[in-house]
Formats: sequence, C-alpha cells, structure tokens
Amino acid sequence: MPIGNVLFVCEDNACLSVLAEAYVARAGRGLWRAYSAGVAPAREFHACVAEILRAKSLRPHHHAPRSVAAFALSGSPRVDLVIALDIEPGCLPALPGEPPLRRWDTPAGAPLREAFGWVRERADALLLATPVCDRHLA
Repeated sequence: MPIGNVLFVCEDNACLSVLAEAYVARAGRGLWRAYSAGVAPAREFHACVAEILRAKSLRPHHHAPRSVAAFALSGSPRVDLVIALDIEPGCLPALPGEPPLRRWDTPAGAPLREAFGWVRERADALLLATPVCDRHLA
C-alpha cells in the first residue's frame, strides 16, 4: 500500500516544521513519509533544535532550511497533505495536485523548548486519525 507524504511548513523551516518532520518520519512508520520546508527559509536551524532532536534520538532528513517552493517543482515528492505551522495558508505556493491543508497554531507564548511536546501531541493525533486501510490520501 502507498505511503502518504506530509509536508510541514513554517515561516523559516528552522524549528517547528523540522521537529514535526523528524518526529513523524520515525513515528509514522508505514503511514506517512514526512518533509518540511519554510515560506522564507532561514540560513540554519535554530540552535536548540539540534539539542532537542538529539535528546529525542531524532534527526531531520536535510541539514539546512529549505523552501516550500521546491515542492512545487516537477520531480519533487508528491505531497498528500500540507500542515501549516503558525503561518497563514494563503502565503503558501500552489502545489501539484492541490493537497489538503491543515493549520496547526502553537499555544500563544509557548517557549521554543516546549515546542517538541506540542508538535508530538498534534502529530500523534494525526497518526491515530489515519485509517490503516486508507494510507494514501490522494
């Protein structure tokens, strides 16, 4: 059965989206393949992201922030679901196949170091809501 591809997008692809990608890449065994990107990518990940990932035995699939525009190019991975993290969905480029979009907003004033717990809770809810018999959304 095909695996669904989920793209987590935040403003800079330097924290939230990277945490979500790394967690779902491991926890989404057999259901989701995870990617992350930013609307305006930073030059590098936030310093505490590497610490958080290392503490959780996780790692991102890429080593620097990347642009969501790359997923609109031919030859890019098919995207079955987009999750916008703390950004307005209207700032996202059109993606092939017009995948469904969900918006996750972090609790106001949440410290960056607490972001992983929040991302994990939302990602676990996504994984639990994915029917095993319907692994591909498109």
